[in-house]
Amino acid sequence: MSYEIRDSDFVVLRTFTHHLSVLTEWDELIECSLRYLGKLVTNECLCWNEWNPGFGEPKHIQVVEDYHDTAVLVLPSLSETIDYHPVLSSIGWKGLRDIPHRLSDYESISKFRENPLFKEVYIYLDAHYQLAYHFATTSSAELLISMNRRLRDFDKRESQLLKLAGDTIAPFAQKIHQRQQAQKQTRIISSLMESAYGLTKIETLSPGEILLLKHLASGQSVSSIANTRNIRRDTVSRQLSRAREKLRLTSNKELLSVLRAPDTFMRYESTEQVIRATKQQLP
Repeated sequence: MSYEIRDSDFVVLRTFTHHLSVLTEWDELIECSLRYLGKLVTNECLCWNEWNPGFGEPKHIQVVEDYHDTAVLVLPSLSETIDYHPVLSSIGWKGLRDIPHRLSDYESISKFRENPLFKEVYIYLDAHYQLAYHFATTSSAELLISMNRRLRDFDKRESQLLKLAGDTIAPFAQKIHQRQQAQKQTRIISSLMESAYGLTKIETLSPGEILLLKHLASGQSVSSIANTRNIRRDTVSRQLSRAREKLRLTSNKELLSVLRAPDTFMRYESTEQVIRATKQQLP
């Protein structure tokens, strides 16, 4: 029996990659992934898994629409019985990377039917067979794809397809995650600026403009910022003027006087305390 990946599979993967390249939001990434994974490998229940670092508990799990309500109901049971998973009990979480794992390679289907994990969770998903791939780790989650079937096991070709798909998703997942982290940091700095300096309209500034204000607040001059960034002084001045206009201040002098007020951070012992205080204000 041949396990070679077909030309039609590569067509799906190319289209999948193109669609991933234009996404900007995490929920779009999940929706797109579930759609194309379903085209690559037939299955009864396809699941996107996000676990807390170290796989302490599920952070977010999203399944194909037909099983959404069921998945919501069995999620608490999954957390309680996940240690009974045949793959995890055999190799542990750290052994999941690099290759997809097929449940039947670790425990027979007849034995799995007596497993607490099956009785509490997988029986409701019609999942006697499973193929899963841990394709990426971010600073906040472990990411897996799992495919479940009722009557037919997964073959080598389908395992190869899942790995190709997972490896395709991974860099885009990292890119969107990093953008989200940058946006979170921008919100923290924005909140810091607004609370510490009394500035309004901070949310209208770009991340680069907020960073510029942060440098100015620390006492750096326009010239020193230009030297640090290896750009022209005029470029920094233009950025400063744009930021000032967005903040509705009348002059750069007024902006600098606000940023460099001597008592700006008097109510905090350190910048770290300011950041911790502003994090608590974020949703």
